[in-house]
Amino acid sequence: MIDRTIPPATKKIKGVPLPPVQKIKLDNGVPLYFVEAGSQPLLKLDAVFMAGRPYESQQLTARATARLLKEGTSNFTAEEIAEKSDFFGSTISIPVNLDTSNIVFYCLSRHLEELIPMWSEILCNPIFPEKELNDYKRNNIQRLSVELEKPDVIAFRLITDEIFGTSHPYGYNSVAETYKKLERDWLVQHFQRNYHASSCRLFLSGKPEKNTLELINAHLGQHIPVGTPREPVFPPVTNTPSQLLVEKANSMQCAIRLGHPSIPRAHPDYAGMFVVNTLLGGYFGSRLMSNLREKRGLTYNVNSTIDCQLNAATFLIGTEVQAGSEKEAVRQILGEIERLQTELVPEKELEMVKNYLMGSMLGMVDGPLNVLEVVKTGVMDGLTPDFFERNIQIVQGISPEDILTLAEKHLETENIWQVIVGPGMNK
Repeated sequence: MIDRTIPPATKKIKGVPLPPVQKIKLDNGVPLYFVEAGSQPLLKLDAVFMAGRPYESQQLTARATARLLKEGTSNFTAEEIAEKSDFFGSTISIPVNLDTSNIVFYCLSRHLEELIPMWSEILCNPIFPEKELNDYKRNNIQRLSVELEKPDVIAFRLITDEIFGTSHPYGYNSVAETYKKLERDWLVQHFQRNYHASSCRLFLSGKPEKNTLELINAHLGQHIPVGTPREPVFPPVTNTPSQLLVEKANSMQCAIRLGHPSIPRAHPDYAGMFVVNTLLGGYFGSRLMSNLREKRGLTYNVNSTIDCQLNAATFLIGTEVQAGSEKEAVRQILGEIERLQTELVPEKELEMVKNYLMGSMLGMVDGPLNVLEVVKTGVMDGLTPDFFERNIQIVQGISPEDILTLAEKHLETENIWQVIVGPGMNK
C-alpha cells in the first residue's frame, strides 16, 4: 500500500526538447512551418501577414482590416461563414498584434477538405461590407468608452504613448474619433497592399490526414497572390523619461505604470533578462509581490514584463494601490530594482526561479498547439532554430553574478517613465 504521507521524489528538468519542425514552400512561395504531433485528429493553421500597424497608411486600419476578414467574402456571407464553422466544429480567431495580422483556424483533420475553400476565401477575397464596418466602429467606440473608465487601462495607454510618441505604431492609442473616420476604402487598400504571399507565413500543427498538405497548397498555395514586400514605417523615438500624474477623481485606487525601452528577443542578453524579470516581478513568488503585497499590503497584484514587438521592446511594471499609497509603492519598486543591481541574489532564491521557469518552458511545449507558438515566435523574431534550447541552457546556468550584471546593464531607476492615474493627482 502507498504511504500517502511520503511525497513523491522530485527530479530536476534537464531539458525541454522541441519536436522536429518541417519547413515547406507552397507553390506561390509562402513558407509553411509544420509541427506534426499529438494524438488527437486536430489541426491548427495560423496565417501571419506582415500587415500590422507599421504598415498602415491611416491609424487603426490594420486592426479593422483583420477583424473584418471573416465578415463576408465574394462567395460567403458572415452568417454563412459562422454557420459552416459551427457545423464542422471549427473556430476562427483573430488575435490582436501590433506588428502582424494573424488569422487562426482550428478544425478536425478530416474536415479540412470541407473548410479550406472557405478559409482561402477569407484570406484572399474579403469584401469588407459597409454594414459590418459600421457595426465594428460602433461596438469598439462603446467598448472604448467603458475601458477608459478604468485607471489601469488609462495608465497602460499613457505609458506607451509617453515612451514611443503618438505617431509611432507602438505608441498611438485608439480614440473614438479615429474609429469614426475609418472608411471601407482604407481597409480595401490596406488589404491589397499587405495581404499577399511575400508578406505571409503559415504555421500548421496537429495530426494531419494524408492529403492535408496537398489541400493547403491547392488552395492557399494557389490563391494567395504574389506581391511585393513592404518596409515597415517607424518614426524616430525622441521622447525623454517623464513622470505623468493623471487625475481620476471617482476611482478608489491609483494605477501605476513604470517603464523604459528594453532589449528584443534576438538580443544575446534576452534569456538572462527573462530570468531577471521573473525574479523581480514575473511570477507570484517574485520580489515585488513579496514586498508590495505580502510584506506591506500595498496591493493585490504587481508584475513586471518585457513586452517584445518585432522592432522594439519595453520593460514595464504595473500595479494598482490604494489612493495615498502610490508614492510609497513607487519607492519600493525602484528600491527592488536597485537591490538587484547592488546585491547578489541568494542561491536558494535563484534556484526557485530557475525551477519555476523550467516548469513554464515545459508547459510551452505541452502539446502541438503550444509548440506551434514557440516555433512561430522563433520564426517571426528571426531567431536561429536552436533558440529555445539555448535559452534553456542560459536559464539553467545563470549565476547570481550574472543577474547583478544584467540588472545593472538593462534596468533603469533614473531614466524610467512613470505614469500614475487616480484620485488626488491634482494636489
